[in-house]
Amino acid sequence: MSGQLWQTSRPHGSPDRQALRAELEATRSAFHALMVRVSAADWTRKSAIPAWTVGQLATHITTYLTLVIPRGVDFARKGKRWGGFPPLIANSPIGHWLNMMGARWLTRTESRHSIVQTYDAAHAAALKLL
Repeated sequence: MSGQLWQTSRPHGSPDRQALRAELEATRSAFHALMVRVSAADWTRKSAIPAWTVGQLATHITTYLTLVIPRGVDFARKGKRWGGFPPLIANSPIGHWLNMMGARWLTRTESRHSIVQTYDAAHAAALKLL
């Protein structure tokens, strides 16, 4: 693969930090509203995506905020694209399977209550990145 695939252009001007902050806060509020509606029984139920439970989806969302956003910001500041799996793997059946298995593994240690705390800590860290 060409090294250019891993480079990104520098943005023109500064990012709109206030808009990003507002979007992050709106997403946090929506996540909290959703978690209030999730019962203990719902946590282990299959979601609208049959391969995932409700808890696995909540964990997946939280993991994105915990890991992907900070790492993506770090790489962007260096003028590089995301430093995880190359796009050809990430958007493949094996990439999706790895993603699902990671969520299943992490959900074993999370509850609907702990995931909100994890989300809030990741949210606060994301705001600091701004």
